[in-house]
Amino acid sequence: MIWIDALCIDQRSTQEKNKQVAAMGRIFSTASTVMIWLGPEKDDSDSALDLIEHIGHHVEVNWSSHVLYPSDQCPDTEKHWGTLHETFPLRDGALTSVLALLLRPYFNRVWVRQEIALASFAVLTCGYRSTTWENFRKTIACFRLKGVFSDSVPPGRISEFNRAFSALYLMCRFSREGFVLKHLRPTLGDAECRDPRDKIFAVATLLEMMIKPNYSQGTEEVYTNVARKETVRRQDLSLLESCVLSSRTLRLPSWTPDWSTRLPWKEQMIAHWSACAWLSSHLSVPNDERICATGVAVRPVQKVTGRMLERSQELGPDQFDQILKVLRDFKPATGDLRALNISRRRWIKRFCSAFFGAHSDNGYFPWNPSYLDFKQYVEAIELIHSSTADFATLGWETNLDLEMILDSIYEVFDGLSSFVCDDGYVGLSYSGVQAGDFVTVLLGSKFPVLLRPIPASTLGGPPTCEVVSVAIVAGLMEGEAIYGRSLPPDWRPVRHDKGDIKGFEQIDGHPLGFHDPDRGVRLWIWLRL
Repeated sequence: MIWIDALCIDQRSTQEKNKQVAAMGRIFSTASTVMIWLGPEKDDSDSALDLIEHIGHHVEVNWSSHVLYPSDQCPDTEKHWGTLHETFPLRDGALTSVLALLLRPYFNRVWVRQEIALASFAVLTCGYRSTTWENFRKTIACFRLKGVFSDSVPPGRISEFNRAFSALYLMCRFSREGFVLKHLRPTLGDAECRDPRDKIFAVATLLEMMIKPNYSQGTEEVYTNVARKETVRRQDLSLLESCVLSSRTLRLPSWTPDWSTRLPWKEQMIAHWSACAWLSSHLSVPNDERICATGVAVRPVQKVTGRMLERSQELGPDQFDQILKVLRDFKPATGDLRALNISRRRWIKRFCSAFFGAHSDNGYFPWNPSYLDFKQYVEAIELIHSSTADFATLGWETNLDLEMILDSIYEVFDGLSSFVCDDGYVGLSYSGVQAGDFVTVLLGSKFPVLLRPIPASTLGGPPTCEVVSVAIVAGLMEGEAIYGRSLPPDWRPVRHDKGDIKGFEQIDGHPLGFHDPDRGVRLWIWLRL
């Protein structure tokens, strides 16, 4: 039997859509084969699929730890495909046909996420060429984890290629074992559907919570009901990671993600520990307008220093000078350091740990060689804060590969707004932050949360705030608002790949812990609260 959703569901009947959409998970999960049709051969798609088949055959991927390695059957001459520290070998436009394939309309449909994730076996076909979906997703991981040269595609199109395979990398991580709702908005990205309710219903079978499609409800009602049920079910505030006040287009409570739009950044923010120290939330949802939470108000935002424009081309001197300005705006005054009771070097280490810890080698165990050495970030920030020189001049004053370091920093800051508070607190958030917004640490949220007070007369009752955005704030990412200064200064939050091995426990499902460098790389300190 062949089942084709576009033909087998009467899209005009709400009753039939409710019934058939609810059954789609069972249909795709029990199908012997799911066929993915990309269309006829075009733009040298045969060569693209041949390359995808070749790379996919020689690599394996650990999707939970983002690690690439050669497959068991891979000969020595092909092991470079699965080796992170070896550069991607193809240049001179060799990936032009792959770029054209990745831009096919199929990959931008919301519904295909569930169909592919639930399939026990899927085959991707274009023209008369085919390859397995498993080979395709391993090749996408190879692009994403190794990176590619800018000249591997036509001039001026490397950013387009990066966006395409980065979005597909998130799509390839969908799993039939379950999907957490807080990851839905960044994972869907620019994926399209005619009905915004389908941003939920199209992946309902994959979500941990049970959702029954109901097309008689409006979009705002669907989104608010789902957010309320998920918050109550999990008893945490993880959904706030997808809430951005400035990108909201629907009339929703500020604690409900607007899944109809993309998150205004290429990926979700990353944290290797928890601002609230993993303390459980103390929350309630009295109605569809409010959520009551407990936390600590840290500081008001004093000044928004700028927003790093999203990368649209290869970085040059002008973009590097822009990065230097943003980094210098973060430099704390002597009085701020005195108020925090720390040295300037210690402040810089804390700054680098908050912003770049998840993007450096020693943020992982074992060390991940595909990331920059953490010490290079520290030395670069020290150099930048000690000089007013532009990029061209600064490059002559150091042995550091300043261009590579600033390029990596741009990846972290890309599209985010930077802000400063008093007493040396600095941070990054999604767009829309304003002076006067409060930096808070709420129990049940891994990230500090920016809140904007609402005049009391607007809603009545107790003081109320709107959620502006979550943020990364130096000095608050490792539970300092909860621990105070009780943590040893050299302890470092890290992500490990040890799964359920004794001594390497997971915290709220995250393979994270603190590492004490003074007592050996294999000694781990776990804080159980």
